[in-house]
Amino acid sequence: MKAKWLIVLSPLLFLMIRGSSQTQTMPQVTIRQGTSVVLTAKSGNAVAFQWFRDGKPIDQATGLKYTARAAGVYQVISFNDEGCDSEISDGVTVVVEPVLSASADIEVQKRSETRPVGLFETFEYLLTVRNKGADNATSVVVTDSLPASLELIEVVNPVQGSAVYNAATRMVIWQLPTLDNGQQAGLRVKVKATSAGVITNSATATAFETDPEPGNNISVDKKEIGNLQIPNVFTPNGDGKNDAFVIPGLENYPENELTIINRWGNHVYEQKNYQNRWTGEGLNEGTYFYVLRVKDTSDNWQAYKGYVTLLRSK
Repeated sequence: MKAKWLIVLSPLLFLMIRGSSQTQTMPQVTIRQGTSVVLTAKSGNAVAFQWFRDGKPIDQATGLKYTARAAGVYQVISFNDEGCDSEISDGVTVVVEPVLSASADIEVQKRSETRPVGLFETFEYLLTVRNKGADNATSVVVTDSLPASLELIEVVNPVQGSAVYNAATRMVIWQLPTLDNGQQAGLRVKVKATSAGVITNSATATAFETDPEPGNNISVDKKEIGNLQIPNVFTPNGDGKNDAFVIPGLENYPENELTIINRWGNHVYEQKNYQNRWTGEGLNEGTYFYVLRVKDTSDNWQAYKGYVTLLRSK
């Protein structure tokens, strides 16, 4: 006699397959990767068993039941108390289907303001996270680790999700429970620089789902902070104090251009490679508009614009 089979698929579903000497279609069980199926042998007066997978005995698989996790054809031989063995049973084919996990291509971008920024001047970073598909994303986390040369002013409350700043780790943490396919969200972070030079800052993004394009999970921004401190008033009255429009830090930018414009839009002073010598000679007291262009360390021209007041009575 062939051994009888009981295939336990779950606590609620049982399938009995009885072996016989007649030819029959081999039974098949399909399971998902990471799960299992319990095979149970039924044979009268059997006291021991040997399980086989693809015709080869399975080490230490000698019990009434065997938990199959791998794909293959499983069979069993039973032994009675006299040591006599049965014929090998018909096979049961176990098919393992791979788990198709959801995927979401999460892209993050970090951009600073394009305008020129000086020391201790507040400016913003904009963090943008986008789900490029194919599935919806869950448990999205964007982190922005601020370098030591930046001081946080404010994390603007985002429209989507919630954002906090951890002072101990100097990290902005932005969490979004969901981000649907094709959806994007933004976060504004206000900071100021405490030292001049190029500040490199990066942001990263992760989600629960598998990301097919991890290369866009990080974004790096480089912002040059000028060490210019442009005054808003000077007093050319001949007392030897503050008699010229002096811009501290301008000596670090030998290629520069200064233009002074009056209230009627007329250019009243223009100078390339300005040397801090404008005294407002021939001009009336009042407020003037300035445009200062400097070539930075990356050979890019940066334009600083603002107002300066000329006072002679001080």
